[in-house]
Amino acid sequence: MDLPQRHFFRGDDGYEQARSQTVWNARTPQRYPDVVVQAADADEVVATVRYAAERDLQIGIRSGGHSWAGNHVRDGGVLLDLHGLDGCTIDAEAGTAIVGPGMGGSVLAGMLWDRGLFFPVGHCKGVCIGGYLLQGGYGWNSRVLGPACESVLGLDVVTADGERLYIDAENHPDLYWAARGSGPGFFAVVTAFHLKLYRRPQVCGSSLYVYPTELAEEIYPWAR
Repeated sequence: MDLPQRHFFRGDDGYEQARSQTVWNARTPQRYPDVVVQAADADEVVATVRYAAERDLQIGIRSGGHSWAGNHVRDGGVLLDLHGLDGCTIDAEAGTAIVGPGMGGSVLAGMLWDRGLFFPVGHCKGVCIGGYLLQGGYGWNSRVLGPACESVLGLDVVTADGERLYIDAENHPDLYWAARGSGPGFFAVVTAFHLKLYRRPQVCGSSLYVYPTELAEEIYPWAR
């Protein structure tokens, strides 16, 4: 099985940029995968997983990269970047959505707002739903709607042997249970989340933090 077109082996032009941009701030770990793959769709995820399985390689998976430890960046193996899987299909009448793991929570919130709908996304701009939901989905709305993982109706996944599955409470329930809280230890690659939506609340807010210009050199590396 060959890798998708967008891949970078260690030493290739573009490798370091592909590796470092998977981490949301400047704290890029000094760990180096053998190859970074930027998947564009579920078929490319399947190809990458099968490539790794044939060579007995471990896979680190990134959706948005909001991990303080950068645990998806590992020495050796494959770094699978899912940021390109950012599609979204909304069924306003049914109150559901099918969303890729690379979709930013703030982007999803804006799309739903225009339709009078809501989903408890992460409260920090730029957090993609992939890692957020797999780790439980705890945020400012949890006291009202519970952890966001409780609003995951099902998932499209690729197993370690490259098989595509749909999982929910009735189909592969053990995997479905594990997907709602296992974080980076989940046993498959999620290519889409099937979400339960809610009516838009009457009020939503956002915060803006302003720092003195003289602290720019300290703030910028921290905030990257």
